[in-house]
This record gives sequence, structure tokens and C-alpha cells, in this order.
Amino acid sequence: MAWFLAAIAVSISFWVISLSRILSSSSCVPSNPPFFRTGSGKKRNALLVIAHPDDESMFFAPTILFLNSEGHNIHILCISTGNAEGVGNNRKEEIYRACAILKIPLQQVKVLDHPCLQDGFKNTWDHELLARLIEDEIKVWDIDSLITFDDFGVSGHPNHRDVHHGIRSAEAFFANILALWMCGYRLFHLHIIGRHKSIVYSTIVHPKVILQWLSTKANGFGLGSYLCSSPVTPT
Repeated sequence: MAWFLAAIAVSISFWVISLSRILSSSSCVPSNPPFFRTGSGKKRNALLVIAHPDDESMFFAPTILFLNSEGHNIHILCISTGNAEGVGNNRKEEIYRACAILKIPLQQVKVLDHPCLQDGFKNTWDHELLARLIEDEIKVWDIDSLITFDDFGVSGHPNHRDVHHGIRSAEAFFANILALWMCGYRLFHLHIIGRHKSIVYSTIVHPKVILQWLSTKANGFGLGSYLCSSPVTPT
């Protein structure tokens, strides 16, 4: 019985600490963001850059649903097929099915299978190569807004982090080609225990609140904006 009470006490303590961290985060700002603003009338041509099939669902689904609800045009560039365990073809089909459910036209979803950009914790992706590939898609799709991982890669996966740094390598291109219309959105990662529908986070964080947490603090990347994704399923 003592161990059960101790477990409850630890859980409550963790809940309080988690709530404090969220509420005190510098990324919690007023619900009137400068980009993707509700009712602004400006429709964005956004490119979501991810590392593997399922990233769009695990980390960006609330973001995609929000952008769709506001009438923005969404493109997805998936850098690999996620073939680390030999099921890349299956995962490639899965991302197409997921995007159909998320109401993203399949012609606006591109999955790469570059020999130098293969899925794997031990595979380092060349940042300059990533930058060139992303630049190509920006030109083809006439992109004016970019969404990707933060520098931690949300889950810490090295491929996620390489995608982030690849985009950072292309900042000069963004500034020259897209000028002030380019805004780099980075997925702000929640605490590692709360990312995958943790009961702690699902009881204290509502998707609509998370989607409003857009930071305007300048950090040298575009206008330094963050677009947060929720660990719970939107209703």
C-alpha cells in the first residue's frame, strides 16, 4: 500500500512540475500570432518538411488540421521512406493514406528515397544536400511558409535534427528568394514524457490552446516563430 501511495505522490508531483513548465514557457504567447492568423484573409502556400512517413501524423496532425481549417495550401516533403527496418514501401503507402485522411492532395505529397538520406539512427544526413533538395521544392511549389522540426527534432531522432539543420543551412536562399514572405515555423517540442499522448499532458493541454502558442521572439530564423503541436487528438 505504501508503494502505491508513493507512486501517486510522484505522479502528482510530476503533473505539477509539468504544468508549471508549460505555463512558464517563453513560447506561451497571446493567441494573435503574426502568421497563419485566424481570419486574416492571407492564404499561405506552406511546405511541411519531415524525415519519415508517420511524422506528419505523430507530430504535425493538429497543425495540418488547423491550416486546412483556415484554407491554407499544404505541401509535404518527406525526406526518406523510413526504410530502417526494411518496410519503406509500406510506410510510403501509409503516408499517402494518412494525407488523404488529412485532406492533403496526393500530388502535393513527395517522398524522397535518396541513397545518402536513408532512415536510421546511425545515418547522418548531409545538411547542404538537404538544403538543395528543399530549395528545389520551394521553387517548384512556390512556397511562402515553411514548417519543420525544432533543433531537438521533437523526439531527438538524429534524422529529425538533420532536417532542421538542413533548413538552417538554406537560410540565405530563403532570404534572397522569398524575402519577407518566408517565415520559418519550428515544431516546439513538449517534454519527452508528454509527446505521445501522455495522460499527464492530455489532462492539462487542449489542442486549441497549443495551436495558439506562437512565439514572436526573434532568434535569427525568419521571424523566429514556433508552431506548437498537441500531444492529444483534436475533436
